Amino acid sequence: MLWIISGPTSVGKSTFIRSEECSALTGLRSKTLVIKPMDDLPGQLNPRLFTEADCFVHYNMLRPVSLFARSEAAQVASPREYQERSVQFTADPWWTEFIRRTRDKPKRAVIVVANPAAIWERAGGRRGYNIEYWRSLYEKLNFPDIYRAWCSELERQQIPFVFVDATGSTYSRLDAEAALKIVDRKVMNTTYSKQQIEKILQQENFAYHRINLPFGLHTPGRDRSRTRDLIFRESLTGKSVLDVGSALGYFCFEAEARGAARVLGVELDRERFRQSCLLKDIVGSEVEFLQRDILKEPLDEQFDYVCLLNVIHHLDEPIRAIHQLAAIAREFLIIEFPTFEDSKFRKTTRIRFPKRYNRLPLIGVSSKKATSQKADGGQTFVFSPDAIARILQDHRPMFSEVKIIDSPVAGRKIALCHR
Repeated sequence: MLWIISGPTSVGKSTFIRSEECSALTGLRSKTLVIKPMDDLPGQLNPRLFTEADCFVHYNMLRPVSLFARSEAAQVASPREYQERSVQFTADPWWTEFIRRTRDKPKRAVIVVANPAAIWERAGGRRGYNIEYWRSLYEKLNFPDIYRAWCSELERQQIPFVFVDATGSTYSRLDAEAALKIVDRKVMNTTYSKQQIEKILQQENFAYHRINLPFGLHTPGRDRSRTRDLIFRESLTGKSVLDVGSALGYFCFEAEARGAARVLGVELDRERFRQSCLLKDIVGSEVEFLQRDILKEPLDEQFDYVCLLNVIHHLDEPIRAIHQLAAIAREFLIIEFPTFEDSKFRKTTRIRFPKRYNRLPLIGVSSKKATSQKADGGQTFVFSPDAIARILQDHRPMFSEVKIIDSPVAGRKIALCHR
């Protein structure tokens, strides 16, 4: 069986091939031969296509328009010419030769989809990748049209296909309507120029989270993408998400980019609330932000996902907060919390072996004065993993499953609580 793993550049085709989800879908091991058109000589196919019983064909759906851009397009070629060529897959000599010579071999296809923000984040992390070339090409193209044309090409060649969502890491299967909604998601429909955004970045102190902005720019804060991939593993298409203590809005924007139908970020700090609203305007987001203390003024609606990330240790009544948020979490409550290994907590104590304390169901009382210069800031409590689990499942059986995993932030854990 030839499995054609297809999608535009940097959508995550290679990562999908190495995943357990790919093995489950295709029945092929991750070490199965992978053939890429770029590995073949012009006009020739890799001979192993005909000697191997099974293999993956790694196909970049932008090959036709990329070939046009590199060898045929005049510098004055219009965006319309690029768009027309982008849907002409028979203009790719490799594809036409592949179809002709493998007509008798059984074939199936996987169409990998992701939103533009996820694609550019992956592209920016690739070494030796000509991101400016691909960015300029992307700006000329209509991706829903390319995906529709590719589906038509596979149907014309009588190749069955399925869609998988590569925005997260679970690669859930999608129907055509859901897939095209992801492809067409305009997460950065900005009205700002690059110069305007650069000036704002110079004027503002966006020091908390790194947030991707238009034109390849970003805020200078901490990269939380590893945490995002841990907590948003499944597709958020159609889901509602609440982020309590949303700060600059990083996890809100990421939830929106992953298909959430409604996202609400609640932030108590006035300055961070103002900055999150400014960033929302810059990226053209539809996320809602609310300045409010929801412990004093509870929300009266439920959300599929409720996030409390690096917030619980600033609360004077953390257990009350857990109970309150659990009541409005329809599917998941996600809590990121400091443990006895947290560096700030250790500075206020004489604990020599914090890992031993983490093995017991304990709550540690921290020092607000010693961990912050702000009058209303500082760390209140830390928790062992078993303490969090007992609060969630023993004192009140609020969730059927509580999974504790390591946070990318040193000394912290994440509780994934599922109904």
